[in-house]
Amino acid sequence: MNRKEMEEKGLKRSVDQENVLGPEFKKLYVNNVLLSASNWDMTLTFGEILGTSDDGIPIVEQKVKLNMSKEFMKALSNLLATNIGAFEARFGEI
Repeated sequence: MNRKEMEEKGLKRSVDQENVLGPEFKKLYVNNVLLSASNWDMTLTFGEILGTSDDGIPIVEQKVKLNMSKEFMKALSNLLATNIGAFEARFGEI
């Protein structure tokens, strides 16, 4: 969403920065996430549920895995909580 579209929706950037798409940038749809952690870092593995097996077990196509420090994960968690709270205050509970 560009700056004009954000302004039209009454939204603003929390950080003023210019974003440039890298050569390996990909836009993905996901509806499943796994979280794993070690003593050193945390990992989010995102995927898409394709359906279920004959046994009723979800079949998930894993698409991307993001490894990050625990500190960055906590910052991401705070960012998500803040922005979801602001969204719900404006548009109603999700």
